[in-house]
Amino acid sequence: MPQTIVAVAIGQANRQVTISALPIPGWVRRYINGFVAAFPHNLGTDYVIDYRQCPAAQLGASVFTNQLQADYIICMSTPVVRQAAQAYLAATQMPIIGMVSRPQDEAFSNQANVCGVSAGRSGDAHHAYRRLLDTVHPHLGTATVLNDPNHSPSQDSLADIHHAGHHPNVINVSNPDDVAQAINAANTGTGMLLLPVDWMFGAAPAIIGGASTANVLDFWFVSDWVQANPAPSAFGGYGVPQETCGRYLAQQVDAIWNGAWPNPAWLSVQHHDRVWKASQTRAANANVQLNPNNPPAGPAKVP
Repeated sequence: MPQTIVAVAIGQANRQVTISALPIPGWVRRYINGFVAAFPHNLGTDYVIDYRQCPAAQLGASVFTNQLQADYIICMSTPVVRQAAQAYLAATQMPIIGMVSRPQDEAFSNQANVCGVSAGRSGDAHHAYRRLLDTVHPHLGTATVLNDPNHSPSQDSLADIHHAGHHPNVINVSNPDDVAQAINAANTGTGMLLLPVDWMFGAAPAIIGGASTANVLDFWFVSDWVQANPAPSAFGGYGVPQETCGRYLAQQVDAIWNGAWPNPAWLSVQHHDRVWKASQTRAANANVQLNPNNPPAGPAKVP
């Protein structure tokens, strides 16, 4: 009988799908694409993925319950790992594998059944902000940053930007409606950095659609959503793609699968995994020019 890997992300509404064969549904976080590609076991035969998205406030009631059937739990953000670690203490021996920017700051970092991967997103914040400015030619003088003051990776990212000497316009947001309001109030061609907040990732399709309509230059901490026309594309992004992170998650789960706890328990991505991308179509629609240089001095250009 296949083992069950429960994969959990924050989303606007409750959604669930059992993944036992390719292709993976397009609405599923790209972590899963990378995981399946790198995991050296047979999807559908050796394991299935019970993929779930729900609002953060519903994790306890909808996912992390006594009825959950799981051999492993993959958590795709720090707040999800926190709730999973509280629901399944070390004594349960439930393996929890999470994506966490700064695991050393978390109470669960030494919990015996919790491990994972750090993409270092909050530490990349000043680099992401600088690359947003430099994606446009001539470069932008400043940009707007969307920050969730109740989300620690977001606050850590904002502090990193300020520590580097940048002074962007900061708008605090708590939900997708706040983001839509900020986009609709912005001028055409405004650079807008969305800090690494799980619910923003969950609302990415709607946010990207709104920014595209308003010709606001939305810039993300992942490059997965910078896609060739005619697919809906973000304007740009810098960081470790979710798909690449999924490959690291596969390494951690495979170690447990084979009877050993991962060493190190918290695996950090490599510097060369970071990708800088921008959409030529989105730039043209907003009447801005992209930095003509190729990586690493400029973004990779997507039609």
